[in-house]
Amino acid sequence: MSAWLSFLLAIEIAIVMLVSGKFRFQMDATAIGMSVFMAAVISTLALATFQIGAPMCGAQTAALLSTIEPVSSILLGVIFLGEHMSLRIFLSGICFILMSIVIQIKEKERIGCEGSYMKLAVALQERADLNIKKIEDLKARVKQKCIGAGR
Repeated sequence: MSAWLSFLLAIEIAIVMLVSGKFRFQMDATAIGMSVFMAAVISTLALATFQIGAPMCGAQTAALLSTIEPVSSILLGVIFLGEHMSLRIFLSGICFILMSIVIQIKEKERIGCEGSYMKLAVALQERADLNIKKIEDLKARVKQKCIGAGR
C-alpha cells in the first residue's frame, strides 16, 4: 500500500512540476543507476524482511522495533553524510520516539487485558457447562430413585 501511495504522489508531484515549468531532470547515469538500485533492491529488501519478520515476533513488537529506524537514519546521516543535527531536532525526535513507544506499550496492555477477560469468560462458560451437566446428572439419579421406589 505504501509503495502505491509513494508512486501516486510522485506522479502528482511530476505533473505539478511540469505544469509549473519547474521540472528539471539533471542526473547523470551514475545517479540514475543508484536511484534505481535504492528503489528496487534496498527498499524492496527492507520491506520484504519486515513482512517476513512481523509474523515471527508479532505485529506490535515489530511496530515497536520499527521505532528504531528514525534514530539509525539520523545517526547514519550524521556519521556518513556529515549532516548537522541541532539539539532541538534531537530532543523532538526523542520525544516522538518515546511517544510512539508509550502508545505501543499501552496498546499491548489493552489487548492483554481483553485477552484476560476472554480467558475468564471461557473459564466461566466451562464451569457453567460443568454445573449444568452436574444438575442433569442429579436429575437423572433422582428420577432413577423415584422409578426404583415405585413413585
